[in-house]
Amino acid sequence: MINQLHSDLLADYLSVSGALKVGDFTLASGVHSPYYLDLRVLPSYPLIFDRICDLYIDMITEKKMDYDLICGVPTAGLSLAAVIANRLLRPLIYVRSHQKRHGTGRKIEGNFTPGMRVLLIDDLITSGGSIVTTATSLREDECHVEDVLVLIDRLQGGKKNLTAENLQLTAVTDVVQLITAIYRQVESGKSNFMTEEEYHKIMEYIGEQNG
Repeated sequence: MINQLHSDLLADYLSVSGALKVGDFTLASGVHSPYYLDLRVLPSYPLIFDRICDLYIDMITEKKMDYDLICGVPTAGLSLAAVIANRLLRPLIYVRSHQKRHGTGRKIEGNFTPGMRVLLIDDLITSGGSIVTTATSLREDECHVEDVLVLIDRLQGGKKNLTAENLQLTAVTDVVQLITAIYRQVESGKSNFMTEEEYHKIMEYIGEQNG
């Protein structure tokens, strides 16, 4: 279940940092979207980034996730995973986009042994393709991968796709809860981040994508 306090905090963090934008955006797929999430800007705001890592750690503790290693999903998940692993004093590994053709020739960087349990960390999930690719590489090297933790679920089929690959998704919040939290601030007069028209347009778009 989504924690409402987490959604409210993220509403503040993402609007202040500019990680969430409202307007008309063309996504990589060519589809137009009335909102855009660019969480790669978050490390440029150290205090906000630190608080966001707190939210991940809260979820790991709350869900009692069982793991030996933390792995960041390239590329946005790497900075998050590095800080989270350091804070929890857990080893960090990551999967290269292409296997090295020199030196050790490794595709997975970091020390691990077969059978170790790996927690995957990413910033958000849309279809889940990059997460599945990372999990597949780890499983090929006999790591046990089951849990995936993201900040935001865009509710565009990612959870279903992960379930098909025997991966359990946990999200700090989802885009409906996030947008709703922001609009509550607008209604209370605490923010002018979006208009009522923009809010309804975004919610309609999310409903269509999730249908």
